[in-house]
Amino acid sequence: VVSKERMQYHPAGFALFSSSRTGVLAYGSGSRISSILWVDRQGHAEPAISADADYLAPHLSADQKQILYGLPDESSGNQDQWLFDLSRHTSRRLTFNPKDEFAGALTPDGKQLVYSSNRSGSPSLYIKSIDSPDERLLLGGLGTSFAESVSPDGQTVLFRRLTSRTQNDIVTIPISGGPVTPIVASPFNEIQPVFSPSGRWIAYSSDESGRFEVYMTPYPPNGSRVQISVEGGMQAAWRGDEKELFYVAPGDQLTSVMMEAKAGELRPGATRVLAALTLRPARNDEREYDVTSDGQRFLVNSLSRERRSFPITVVLNWQDDLPSK
Repeated sequence: VVSKERMQYHPAGFALFSSSRTGVLAYGSGSRISSILWVDRQGHAEPAISADADYLAPHLSADQKQILYGLPDESSGNQDQWLFDLSRHTSRRLTFNPKDEFAGALTPDGKQLVYSSNRSGSPSLYIKSIDSPDERLLLGGLGTSFAESVSPDGQTVLFRRLTSRTQNDIVTIPISGGPVTPIVASPFNEIQPVFSPSGRWIAYSSDESGRFEVYMTPYPPNGSRVQISVEGGMQAAWRGDEKELFYVAPGDQLTSVMMEAKAGELRPGATRVLAALTLRPARNDEREYDVTSDGQRFLVNSLSRERRSFPITVVLNWQDDLPSK
């Protein structure tokens, strides 16, 4: 063992380290301690969870009474899924495998959790009851899969699949298991997909233009799509009535787009910046905020800019600590 200090890494298995032939080892270490806040449309903030921690990807349950989030295990550093009860101010752990469980999505009834785990190597999709330790494999062996969203009727899981051929694509699978259906697949990166509240639309981000922009496509897909953002955007989220779509523009600018329904279609209308956020840098392209169904408050994983950088640990002559053959 060269170092017992916690090393930072990507859930897909990419450790943040580098070594040279001259015996120098450098790796990312430490944690990003963030705060989960309520932020209103004017930018005023107050704590949603009192304690700061290394939170990841907080999401509201459909009934707005609980917060699902990721949190590394204190001893192993591996990520698990947790649920915070907003009325009782208590948290409970939902996943317990020694490997990472991340990218969680609750079903609309709040009874099941779909998530990704790298216990078999590359991340695969799993599903479990939130009140039982029993879990089952939903999808494995088809590249790297990240759970993203569950349809409002609770029947379809929207996920992101990473392959060497087409990078990140958007795919669905029945929650009971079965064949997968590509929704958006291209040579570019399509990330952060989310069902609209009616289930008729999917908002997502793509870098096909050379930078990430937010798009919207019908569901089931018909090959059409509409660009929502105009000067860069990621992390789309819907208001409960589908009359407003939110995203984060460059510089952590929380942006609102009014959506206009015409002849059964949704079209983007007026756009305005609501507030400047200090979002935790997204790990694994996950969304680091959510919005209440009325669009009046935002659940934000906040990290001040001066605390965003990981420390880099440098070890000299690290081969000297290895046992000789």
